[in-house]
Amino acid sequence: MTSASFGAELITALPLSVPANHWFQLLLYQGNEVVPGSGGQDIYPAEIRLETGRRAAATGRRAIHRTAAAQAAPPCAQIRLTPPFHKLAIGITGSLKLDVWDFCRCFSLNIFWRDQMIPFYLKKQLMNVYWDCRGHFQVPLIIG
Repeated sequence: MTSASFGAELITALPLSVPANHWFQLLLYQGNEVVPGSGGQDIYPAEIRLETGRRAAATGRRAIHRTAAAQAAPPCAQIRLTPPFHKLAIGITGSLKLDVWDFCRCFSLNIFWRDQMIPFYLKKQLMNVYWDCRGHFQVPLIIG
C-alpha cells in the first residue's frame, strides 16, 4: 500500500458566535502519537460570528482571524501518511466550554483522504467521540 494524503477541517454545523481570544487546535493521532506536521491552530482575537458550513479550524496550518474575513479561513494543509493506516484519530481542543453533546451538535468535520473530501457528521458519531471534560475531544477515524 502506498502513502496517502490527509487533512481535516472543523466545520460549523450551525451559526456560531466565537468569543474574543478563543482558539481551536486540530491534531492527527496515530495510536497515542501526534503525526508530525498535522497540527493546525486557529486563533480568534476578536469576537466573530461563523455562519453554518464555515471552516472554524484546520490541520496543518496556523491562522489568525481578526475580522469577519474569517469567513474565508484557509483550507487545511494536507500531509502525507504512510501505512499502516490504523488507530487514526482527530484531536480537537479549544477554549470554548462545550460538553460532548454541544460539540457534536455545533460541528462536523471534512476529512480529506486521497484527494477526496468525506463529510463526517459528529451528531451521528456521538457515542464514538471521546471527551475528557476539559475541552479536548478525540474522534476516531476508520479510513483506508
